[in-house]
Amino acid sequence: MTIAPLEPDRLRHDGTSWLELGAQLLERASDRRLPPAERLGLCAAVSTLLDDFFALRVVRLVEPAATGAHGAVVELQAAQDRLWLDELQPALRGHGVDLARIDECDEVARRALATEFDRWVHPLLTPIAVGPSAPFPRVRSLGLGVVALVDRPGRRTFVCVPIPRSLPRFVRAPGGIHVPVEELVVNCLGVLLVTDTVAFAAAFRITRAADALHGDLEPRRRGFGPVTRLELPAGTPWELESKLHESLRLPRGVTFTTAAPLGLAALEDLAQAP
Repeated sequence: MTIAPLEPDRLRHDGTSWLELGAQLLERASDRRLPPAERLGLCAAVSTLLDDFFALRVVRLVEPAATGAHGAVVELQAAQDRLWLDELQPALRGHGVDLARIDECDEVARRALATEFDRWVHPLLTPIAVGPSAPFPRVRSLGLGVVALVDRPGRRTFVCVPIPRSLPRFVRAPGGIHVPVEELVVNCLGVLLVTDTVAFAAAFRITRAADALHGDLEPRRRGFGPVTRLELPAGTPWELESKLHESLRLPRGVTFTTAAPLGLAALEDLAQAP
């Protein structure tokens, strides 16, 4: 399916108000007088709004950067990252809920996470080698996955591991620690692939085009429409980003990086964590 360009005037009408609303929600989430759970919910709402923006309003863009959408989203994303890293994550830790990276976990937590991976996560994962005769797997809209470049004798293999939606978004460890499931998969790739030669690895998240709104104003999401956004963690190796662009046949201007966890809409789950 070819994605046709969208006129700038229509983008301003359809898109700017969405991004302005996102900025207003983020400003409200920055209010330190609000309870942490409410601030977290507002921050999550910004991510949900961006998900819908890319599914519903950027569907027909060939180069979002050329229309100004890319810059506006980057600015909003950067502000959300700062709010999460500087305020909301520390506030959550103060309430006994620690959304952490594995390299921040102690040995007890690491062992517990490894056990959880072996017991619940590993059995549901299917690594797929991608190449000329093996296309990139079909990852649904708002789906997560992990990609890696693995060194084999005489060659380097590009591997994708789609993360099933049946898995929990966060994996718990003692001490109130919650680790994003994609972070756990990246950390345990050597076990999953039965190799110690993983050269590069990173998580990714994609958004795809949705059908037009129904009469009830709810989007009917086509799980496998054209990709309108690729989200990557900050610092993702260029080699992996290039492979993803090639495999997904992405146009320019659809890649966005974040220093916060991918898909912050899931923060609402943490707000309700015991």
